Amino acid sequence: MKFTLTLLLLLTVSTVFVLSVKIPSDSKVGSELINGWLELRGEVADINSTQVMIEEVLTLTLFLAVIALTVIDMKLRYFASFLAVATVTFLGVAPPQKLIAGVDWALILFLIGSMTLVTVLRRLGVFTYLAAELVRLCRGSATLLIVFIGILAWFMAMVVGEVTSIVYVAMLIFELSRLVKFDPKELLIFSVLATNTGSAALPVGNPVSIYLAFATGLSARDFLVNAFPLSLINLIALLSTYLVLRRGYVKDLQTHMIKNRDGVEAYVTRYVVNLTSQERKTRVVGLAILSVFLALVTLTHNIAEALLNIAGFEVDPNALLAIVPYICLVFTAPFYDISEYSEIISRGVEWTSITFFMMLLMLSYSLAWSGVVVRLAYLMMESSGGVTTPNTLILNAVLVFLSAALSSVLDNLSLVAALTPAVKLIAAVLNNRGVFWGLLFGAVFGGNYTPIGSTANIVAISLSEKRKLRIGWGEWLKLALITTSAQLVIAYLWAFITR
Repeated sequence: MKFTLTLLLLLTVSTVFVLSVKIPSDSKVGSELINGWLELRGEVADINSTQVMIEEVLTLTLFLAVIALTVIDMKLRYFASFLAVATVTFLGVAPPQKLIAGVDWALILFLIGSMTLVTVLRRLGVFTYLAAELVRLCRGSATLLIVFIGILAWFMAMVVGEVTSIVYVAMLIFELSRLVKFDPKELLIFSVLATNTGSAALPVGNPVSIYLAFATGLSARDFLVNAFPLSLINLIALLSTYLVLRRGYVKDLQTHMIKNRDGVEAYVTRYVVNLTSQERKTRVVGLAILSVFLALVTLTHNIAEALLNIAGFEVDPNALLAIVPYICLVFTAPFYDISEYSEIISRGVEWTSITFFMMLLMLSYSLAWSGVVVRLAYLMMESSGGVTTPNTLILNAVLVFLSAALSSVLDNLSLVAALTPAVKLIAAVLNNRGVFWGLLFGAVFGGNYTPIGSTANIVAISLSEKRKLRIGWGEWLKLALITTSAQLVIAYLWAFITR
């Protein structure tokens, strides 16, 4: 009954949206949007015809149904996505070959390779060593510990992804709470906020950044110029507001650290001081490989240009980026048992997430195929002061704050997958690629608002529940509401600067 009522509600919402947004073909912007849609379909069609509108209602309802079921119960998202793709195919809404072609396979290869590389680096002890060094550097200061945990979560999310970051930072926090005897929930929430903040800095930070990089052609160089500075500024804003707002918690943590100093020192000794020569060597090698990975990701476009001059044929930077993790995996061969790679690939790669991601990309393509994204792009431009000359300030506000509000309660990857085709149309019409940053910043930072706003949030909640620690929405909002709102205001101003 609950599922049926939800489906009827979504069907109503989809129908109202499709019927209320009419695209005039005689306007310049309207005709450009429609021509882009016709080029995608490769056939003559009327976007305002009854048949096309029925297809739009169906694809939008199915997409929203997958998101709704994901919010209700994360375990339902896989079957929901399978059912949606099967329905779109067998009702003849979109050709299956087009849906399959809508999957960015270079992106899928990059995700698989990155997850495999991260697993190898973990087994080489890289992340444990970094965590222990962090504890050593804080020198018994609660303020420094919070700052270092924030920096560690931010940095790891930036270089190895939000999921890996929150898993290892959470393990560190749980270990510290055992040694120092303090409640880890608040520090865990803070580390999630820092993780999501760092995940926006580089294209490898989270699935949203990776998807946008591949879907829009944004390079690692673009992220370094436009996203990295904002991520760093927002980290400083997060640390400043947190330390001011939560002075009482910091003081209490300091008291516990003084009482349990021996346990902290023993932890540092085990993982930093008393390493064997072989352990120290593997840590150094792992850190070197991680550095090579970051350098190759950053210089992908430069390497592609160099290969063009050397080999004489064009190299797609995105395709080259997909191969980078595998190049780095080859470097690990002298220091890791290569016979274990089959186990690493089977256990280290989140195959369920990869499968859901592929289904999501197919459903996102079905929205573009049916014409939903054309109506969405038109509506966004119209709400920004007019489709002929939209106000950039208003357009950035729509992109940042709308995507932030939606990503706080919806899966941000699903949201971005749905909005990206529309934003690409807007960028093409306005000849302004800066609109992509508004979408990225809103979706990533908006995910900090609630416990379900991003993958890192959900992973942190799951890890805490396994230890009988329940984090309520009230506890989360107490920390996230002010800090995230401040980050979004900064992101909005930054998106306007980088337009």
